[in-house]
Amino acid sequence: MEQERYVEFEEQLDIKELLYIIKKRILLVWLLPVLFAAAAAVLSYFVLKPVYQASISIIISKDQGGVLTQADVMMYQNLIKTYTEIAKSNVVAERAITDGNLKTSAGALQSALTVNSQTGTQVLKMSITSGQPQDAEDKAEAMGSAFLTESRRLLPSGTVEIMDHAKLPQSPVKPNKMLNTVLAFVIGLILAIALAFLMEYMNDTIKSEEDVERYLGVPIIGVIPKHL
Repeated sequence: MEQERYVEFEEQLDIKELLYIIKKRILLVWLLPVLFAAAAAVLSYFVLKPVYQASISIIISKDQGGVLTQADVMMYQNLIKTYTEIAKSNVVAERAITDGNLKTSAGALQSALTVNSQTGTQVLKMSITSGQPQDAEDKAEAMGSAFLTESRRLLPSGTVEIMDHAKLPQSPVKPNKMLNTVLAFVIGLILAIALAFLMEYMNDTIKSEEDVERYLGVPIIGVIPKHL
């Protein structure tokens, strides 16, 4: 029982020490995160260029009429990976540039492209990022049209149709200004606290009677007050 009380007392002392160290370096603990947040805000608002994204949705289905069976659904879901690779291919990018009269290269267009399949469906989503909203919409539409042409040529047994056309993006997807600022503040706070403890650890001067007993192993006989 006494041992448990002693451990609890030591833990309380440790917590008080930690709080004391933070309080002692309170200027550092507040200044560093504020500087980090300010730097992130400046970068996000004034330095980093906005990135816009436009998407086009394509549905993959049977080429004949009638109701889809479960086997049909499974078959076309398995074909999603094939269609995804077709969407990312050079032939689609080059056709999109030619048919859409795009002022870019196939490699740049492919690097701006993201292709995702909607889980449990036969829907493929193609997204294009660009520094300009209209450019993102134009490229998404061109890629979608080129994908339809090439996939029908390469896989004539399947039917692909545009479900949702690309829309002009109203706001950028990157950078996330508020998120960047908050994350920078949190990182700065963590670094500031770590730095405060490091500075305290590196400071090996004797600051109190307790430090004399702790570090030198010498019992305190008496204390001379600062003001008599």
